[in-house]
Amino acid sequence: MPALRYHPVVQRLKIRATNFLEWVARKVQESKPWFRRMMFILRPSELPTLAVGPDGRYVLEAEFARGGTGILYRARDVRLDRAVALKQLFAHRRGEADTLLRFRQQAHVLARLSHPNIVQVYDFIEEAGNFWIAMELVDGENLEQRLSKGALSIEETVRRGLELADALGYAHKTGVIHRHFTPGNVLVDRKDRCKIIEFGIAQPLEPGVDSQSEKILGSPALMSPEQANGDEVDARTDVYALGATLFLMSTGTMPFKGDARSVLAQVLTKEPPAPSRFNHAVPEAFDTLILRMMAKRPTERPYSMADVKMALADIIQRQRPAVHSPS
Repeated sequence: MPALRYHPVVQRLKIRATNFLEWVARKVQESKPWFRRMMFILRPSELPTLAVGPDGRYVLEAEFARGGTGILYRARDVRLDRAVALKQLFAHRRGEADTLLRFRQQAHVLARLSHPNIVQVYDFIEEAGNFWIAMELVDGENLEQRLSKGALSIEETVRRGLELADALGYAHKTGVIHRHFTPGNVLVDRKDRCKIIEFGIAQPLEPGVDSQSEKILGSPALMSPEQANGDEVDARTDVYALGATLFLMSTGTMPFKGDARSVLAQVLTKEPPAPSRFNHAVPEAFDTLILRMMAKRPTERPYSMADVKMALADIIQRQRPAVHSPS
């Protein structure tokens, strides 16, 4: 019986078991970096500070937001000694070619833009299979969070509309169309200025299920009819989105309501109601402008953001009380 352990079959099984255990040990060692990265993504507060970029230029301090494609961290640029926002593309989305392309193009497009109401991009980092965008850190809340407390005053709505129209008009002149303009993509900093983030690319995306589903997961009620229909878009799709946002800011409600499918159908077929129907303080000129901006046909909307700015400035002028000189 003791001789059984020396039997060739037993010896081969022992060798295979040893080889298997060695293989498992190698895989465990190989997976440690991946495991550490996953733990950092899932539980960053329990891990030591991480440095990113050439010579560890950006030191991560804390996570403060997550979106559809990545995580946003507060970080410090040790070379220039300033606070920055560092956005990391989700690990599970790095294999999606269109997502990675948009992430990279977003950095390149934003780096070309320099406007006080557009967040500034500083750097794009590709390191150890990870992708990061270093950008201006904006302390404050987004416009969507502010609107969750209710409608803004007409004066504030028009003032913010002027800021946003100026920023979008500047982007259009450089050949950049936002294509996903929503209150969630507008930050309000501590100086009460709007900062637009998450710019798209100037050309329409290639048609596909993934890109369309991402649009729908955004805010269908703020989409232009041509975008909802999958047609080519130009700067007037941003005019529509800004008009729908002004509607929301002045009334506290969306122009169209329901589930995503129902809202998209309304965007394509139904005329939006007048904002004054929900807020009697909305002046007639503002009603008219918003409905023009949300016209179904792009040709019936204001031609450019410059036209929108002129109309908003005229509304401000009308709202100011007349100043009478002393007799």
